[in-house]
Amino acid sequence: EINVSVCVQIQVSDGQVGFSRAVPQGPTTINVSLMSLNSIASGYHVHVLPLNPGSAEPCSNANIQGHFNPLAWNVSQSPPPGVGTVDQYEMGDISGKFGTLNDQNNFEAVYMDPDMSMTGPYSIVGRSLVVHNCNYNILHSIKLYIVHCITLLSVLY
Repeated sequence: EINVSVCVQIQVSDGQVGFSRAVPQGPTTINVSLMSLNSIASGYHVHVLPLNPGSAEPCSNANIQGHFNPLAWNVSQSPPPGVGTVDQYEMGDISGKFGTLNDQNNFEAVYMDPDMSMTGPYSIVGRSLVVHNCNYNILHSIKLYIVHCITLLSVLY
C-alpha cells in the first residue's frame, strides 16, 4: 500500500488531504478533511513541482509551475468543476474532477481517482498540493491567490 498524507495547517484552516493506493495499479483514494475554511478556498490541485522553501514566493507559478498535466489535456475541453468524469480534466485537477471548496467552512469527502498515479513517471509524489483562494484577482499578489501549498511526500506502510 502506498500512502501520501498532507497535513494542512494554516491561519484560517486546518485539516488533511490524504492520497492512498491499496494496490499499485488500483485507483487512488483521495481523503479530504479541511476545517475552518471560512469560505475563502476554491480550487485545489496538484502542481508540477515541489515547493522551493528558499524562495521568496515558494508557491508562485514560477516556482511550482501549473497544474500537473503530464498527458497535456486541453483544459478548454474540460466541463465545469464536478460535472465530468476524471479523464476529462488535468491529472492534478482535484477540484475540477470532484468540485471546488467554494462556500465551504468544514469539508470532508472521499474520492476515487483511477487516473491519479502514485508511482512511475506520472506520480503525484514529490509534487505540490495547492489550495487556491476564491477571491483571487490577477492584479493582486500571488500570496492572495494561494490559501496554502505543501509538497507531497510519500510515506510507505
